[in-house]
Amino acid sequence: MRSYSRLSEHERDQIGILRAAGRPIGGIARALGRAKATISRELRRNAPPRGPTGYAPPPMTGSTVVESSCCKMSLVRVMPCCA
Repeated sequence: MRSYSRLSEHERDQIGILRAAGRPIGGIARALGRAKATISRELRRNAPPRGPTGYAPPPMTGSTVVESSCCKMSLVRVMPCCA
């Protein structure tokens, strides 16, 4: 069984590009090496309120994705400077 990993910002951008190009969910999943359910869930969560015709990945503000030495991605909370 594969371990869980979050979608990276690059993967989210690719989902948006491929979806806008008319690629089906299965094609996007194959291109990214992800499960169809993962792509479907991402599209549903970030669809505009008017309907499932578009996709807008959430901005990564307040959090930054960093790579650790063991090649896993980690989500780190970035605190604003208290000046």
